[in-house]
Amino acid sequence: MKNRICSSLFLVVLVFVVAIGVFGCAQQGTEVANVQAQSYFPHEDGYSWEYHSSWIFDGTREAYSDTKTRYFDGTTTLANGLVVQNFMVSGEAITLPATAADTLKAFAILEGSLCYYISETGVYTYGSVKNPTTEAELIIPLPLKVGDFWAGSYAIYEVICTEEVTVPAGTFSAIKIGMTFLDTNEPNAFDWYAPGVGLVKSYILIPVISEIGNELEMAIWTQELVNKNF
Repeated sequence: MKNRICSSLFLVVLVFVVAIGVFGCAQQGTEVANVQAQSYFPHEDGYSWEYHSSWIFDGTREAYSDTKTRYFDGTTTLANGLVVQNFMVSGEAITLPATAADTLKAFAILEGSLCYYISETGVYTYGSVKNPTTEAELIIPLPLKVGDFWAGSYAIYEVICTEEVTVPAGTFSAIKIGMTFLDTNEPNAFDWYAPGVGLVKSYILIPVISEIGNELEMAIWTQELVNKNF
């Protein structure tokens, strides 16, 4: 019974989120303005962003929130000689058991300290700072335009639109990217990137295992920019 309730809740919330995305973008242009490609992911050494994140659950787990700082700090030379930047995160990431393993792996990308390489063609990760790899994962292709699709290891990405988004750091005109994890059929995660700022907001709807028994409950994770140092 609980599983059926969670499944229904997932569909209702997901339809609501997608509807907001579609109608919220309706009045926006169909192409991103002509800006320097790298402005969607500023990456000077020492740049930092403070984010407030929160988990909200529909079942037995209590709500959880914290604040983390993400910052560029130095470089790592990969085994193939490529020099990448260290994109660090303060504090330890929260870990949650989930039945959707691929979804949780993809979520880990948001929470860890990673090796980034930013070029004219895109933003790539090369594993974590602790375990770098020579295999690239495309995070954002550059330049961006509405309608773009690309595939990652755990999700299909789509540039949905440009729209205004308000977070504690202010209101930004941002490009909205939807993510459809490979174990789902519809987007259940979104990122908003603003030119000259970088990531300003993230949203993920994810099934997790309850703390009591082995039942499913739905969780909503959000991350919003509080401030930056540049």
